[in-house]
Amino acid sequence: MNIQFSVESIEYLAEKLSDCRYLCDESLVYLTLQISATISNLLQDACKVLRKCRRNDLTTEDFAFALKLNHLEPMYGGYTTSSIERLLFHKIKKDNRILYHITDNIVQFDELIIPQSKIPLDIIHWLAVNGKQPEINENPIIDLPIRSTVLKKKLNKTSHIISKEQQIYYKELTEMCICSNEQKRKQALLILSADNSLQQILSRLILFISEGVRVNLTPTSTFDRSIILKYLMQMSDALLQNEELYLERY
Repeated sequence: MNIQFSVESIEYLAEKLSDCRYLCDESLVYLTLQISATISNLLQDACKVLRKCRRNDLTTEDFAFALKLNHLEPMYGGYTTSSIERLLFHKIKKDNRILYHITDNIVQFDELIIPQSKIPLDIIHWLAVNGKQPEINENPIIDLPIRSTVLKKKLNKTSHIISKEQQIYYKELTEMCICSNEQKRKQALLILSADNSLQQILSRLILFISEGVRVNLTPTSTFDRSIILKYLMQMSDALLQNEELYLERY
């Protein structure tokens, strides 16, 4: 589909719409060719949409799809067959200028506000610590002993899960702290007093120290365990010297 506009018609439209009175002849010829080619391509795409929809009459909706395919702005105020309401331009004249606009529907502000859903009373607050929710107005007092017991057991099992690398690090560090090699023991104590990455395994280290003290202080011990207790106290002292660790909860 070839459409060719005349240079005179493009010159007339340019003077009336864009106030371009000083275009040279070469610019007018180039502009005419570009407009003719663009309109031809749009009509071809609109006919493709027409055939795809199996219709006989070309509508403004087909041309709007053609504009969309070519990444061009749609026709504002045009009537399409799929529109629920007929969108027409309204004319306004102000300060010797003519303006066309489309009437917008008035939307009530109350319709835009989404009502907040109420929180179910049997759900624990997101700030719950170890299965206990804070005592605030949004959290009513609920007697759920069975559920809280299950949650506590679940938290106790999963609260100190560490990676495989951290498990190896914990094993090597504790073995170095109680070994007979003084150089390795000093190196391990230096790590305990300066390393800021021990927070993840801090609970395990404290458990290791407490269990070691409990086992070595039992009256059933057949030999002197003072050396092991000394090493454990050195571990405790090194952890207390580490300012990067949070030890208040322990």
